Amino acid sequence: MKQIDDKIFSVISHDLKSPFNSLLGFTQLLKDNYDKYDTAKQKQIIAILHKTTVDAYRLVDNLLLWWRSQRDQLDFRPEKIKLADFIATSIVKLLETAETKEIVVLNEVPEDMTVMADKEMLVAIIYNLVSNAIKYTSKKGEVCIKARKTLTSIEIQVQDNGVGIPEEVRQKLFTFDKKVIRIGTANEKGAGLGLSISKALVEKHKGHIWAEDETTGGTSFYFSIPIDNDSKKLNVKTKSKTMHKPTILIAEDDEANYLLLDTLLSDYDLELEIIHVINGEEAVRVAHDIPDISLVLMDMKMPIMDGYEATKKIKERHPELPIIAQTAYTSREDREKAISAGCDAVISKPIDAEVLYYKIKGLLGQ
Repeated sequence: MKQIDDKIFSVISHDLKSPFNSLLGFTQLLKDNYDKYDTAKQKQIIAILHKTTVDAYRLVDNLLLWWRSQRDQLDFRPEKIKLADFIATSIVKLLETAETKEIVVLNEVPEDMTVMADKEMLVAIIYNLVSNAIKYTSKKGEVCIKARKTLTSIEIQVQDNGVGIPEEVRQKLFTFDKKVIRIGTANEKGAGLGLSISKALVEKHKGHIWAEDETTGGTSFYFSIPIDNDSKKLNVKTKSKTMHKPTILIAEDDEANYLLLDTLLSDYDLELEIIHVINGEEAVRVAHDIPDISLVLMDMKMPIMDGYEATKKIKERHPELPIIAQTAYTSREDREKAISAGCDAVISKPIDAEVLYYKIKGLLGQ
């Protein structure tokens, strides 16, 4: 356990502090000189801040996932997943990074292919492997994601035409060894967690992960998920609601979080009416008094009455009203608590716009 703790503190003391240098520095520049910068300079700094924030969040997420994997605290809940669509959603945030390097990312997974896998784990595996491929692919290169069905498994391949892997690195490829961490083709840095995490998550599925050099240059990473996984299929709830102009009730006590949601929703290709309340008690009252509410975005931690209690009360009188929990607590137990209260879906803060968009469209039957 001491070795695990030492590695975690090593990441926190070096890799996690590094992005905050950029965040603190550039936010200070904007605070002091915003009016002096032209629009192009403002946009450039904001883009840097956004990318740095995403990188820092991904590092924290990976760090927590690795810590849980080392303590055998990962709860395995596989379900049937349509692979091509799932991969497309999982790599959305990486396409911006690929675009800056003029790298083409191809999703060539067959449209009809499905896999039994744990969603939380699968998205981490795919994100880490594709991120890794982009990192070590040179400008104007290509990353291709493929999949095939064998007699015993679904085999997924992430192929790049990048710099390849030296033999001394290959031997420790899936271990958390900072001595073999390499700088990316655009000087990208990393903590060396991604492949170690991916290996742990693939093995949780009773699958295998490996890498092979391509004869034409670059590397392919493969991982397999057995077809005959001994798993329970989860029930999928489907709801359909046809309204010309859906009304969404946002229960959120933090003004900044509400404004973010309001902005995200206004950018969707859905015509929406929005009602805002700041605690669970108000959410219950509005849901009861206004019959045309189409969907509720429910913050789970609010004053007076929290989101769990508010959800239970709303569902007692309106069992068919879709409720999406929004929470900063991202453990499996927190999500299950929200679902047990009656929520139909859960999204984690910081909120991913694409995830929110597809969850809303799905629950509204659009």
